[in-house]
Amino acid sequence: MLTPHAPFLLLLLGIVPVVIGAVASGLENNSFARQEHSLPCAAPDVSGIMQVLSLDPDQDDGNMYFVSCSFFGRDSQCLVTEDRSDAHRVVLRRNCDPAGSFSVELSPPSGAKLFFGAAVFTFLRYPSSNAKDLAPDSYNSAKIEPTVLVPRGPAQDKRRRGLPKAIESTIWTLQNDTGVDSSDMTLVPSWVNINGSVVSNVSLVFIPDEHSLALTGNGENLEERFGLSSRAVTIRFIPETGASEE
Repeated sequence: MLTPHAPFLLLLLGIVPVVIGAVASGLENNSFARQEHSLPCAAPDVSGIMQVLSLDPDQDDGNMYFVSCSFFGRDSQCLVTEDRSDAHRVVLRRNCDPAGSFSVELSPPSGAKLFFGAAVFTFLRYPSSNAKDLAPDSYNSAKIEPTVLVPRGPAQDKRRRGLPKAIESTIWTLQNDTGVDSSDMTLVPSWVNINGSVVSNVSLVFIPDEHSLALTGNGENLEERFGLSSRAVTIRFIPETGASEE
């Protein structure tokens, strides 16, 4: 004969196995998640130097150029040099997602965390009304220089010597990523406009008058508006032999 508590006991006996099964499944899934998270990243950080190459054979003067950065507080800058010994050592802080954009960390003597990023209108005198955007029909450009680290997304407002600027630093991908020991690793820049659109065909240009590098939507517009001659270039990353960062 069933007691008055029998229905409750039967219900409890039915629930307990379900709860135990759910807990066990959760523990198994958490264990798997921990294992998955602990897997080594497929794209380890790697150190090396950066070489600047002309895209136009007619503008190639036969010299070799490298990126050299100097750090003087607010006057920190990255310029192009012919002296390989002055080439600045950098570290590619790559993501585990090979297709994801990453940052390039510089190594200033002060130990500060600075990155090979881009800042809008540090040398531009007449930026357009939407100075943070780069586009083929725009005169805007972003100068390549040491910046703080900012996450992937539209340019963030910062100030330098009291002047406003907008920076992005997580802007790089690798065109030829065949491993740490590859001899052909091309750094490809992109830019995120205010509306979130990604400008993947942004041009990287060398400005001889300033010995500087910049991102622009149209190099011809830059020259026409500001009288700054420019050359389309690319940056080749040269890894240190057998060197990688943990």
